[in-house]
Amino acid sequence: MKINIDEKELSIKFNVSETIFGLHGNFRIPLENIVSASDKTPDRTWLRGMRFGTNTGFYKAGTFFTKDGKEYWNYLRGKPYLTIELKDHSYKRITLGTENNKYLTEIINGKVKHKHHRGD
Repeated sequence: MKINIDEKELSIKFNVSETIFGLHGNFRIPLENIVSASDKTPDRTWLRGMRFGTNTGFYKAGTFFTKDGKEYWNYLRGKPYLTIELKDHSYKRITLGTENNKYLTEIINGKVKHKHHRGD
């Protein structure tokens, strides 16, 4: 998976196996649809619910329907979390496993804060 952010959007590009197991293609999310990013461990108690994708004991990938709304996960056990909270988007939240979670959290929150502050 490759995660990039510029002045207008966040893009998440999955490799072939991530696309197959997650039953989803790449994401392109405008910054105005991002509320925040976090590197904290998210609540996983609801992961037994309705889903489209893969949910084994060590890998979760796909769309999950929760009480909060639709979420996308692509997470391999043991990896640090990156959770992106969204608004005005078909997904409420995207949770990924990436070694760069702290760096990406900082960058995403900085870009989003700057974008919202400027009012673009």
